[in-house]
Amino acid sequence: MGSVRAPTGDWPEVDVYFGPSSPSASVNVAIDVEGYSMTAGSTTGDPYTAITPTRVAGTRCGTRPTPSRCAGENLPSANSSLTTVGAGSSINVAVAGVGSVPSTATAVALNVTATGGSAASYLKVYVRAGG
Repeated sequence: MGSVRAPTGDWPEVDVYFGPSSPSASVNVAIDVEGYSMTAGSTTGDPYTAITPTRVAGTRCGTRPTPSRCAGENLPSANSSLTTVGAGSSINVAVAGVGSVPSTATAVALNVTATGGSAASYLKVYVRAGG
């Protein structure tokens, strides 16, 4: 588990890359947003706004949640079909404009958790390139 403050740049999304030690490895990821920053000169509050942590993405439930494991995990529709992340691949996660994060947010504070990994690995969170 780790926290990151990621700029959203011109694109309201981040990518999460899974770098495993084995080519057949996989992992599940949960992403909670904890706050956001707005553009300089914004009239909507302080430069950084903390919010109650809100789950914006999770891969352990896939497209068919099971009640025992995913009860109450109501993910935003933009991220509801994410599934387990395979070796050397990434997932695209919508953040700005999701839940309590305004679409004009310029950066977000995220808590990223990896669970159920099948091999030693790492996650890398970065601003999505392109659109």
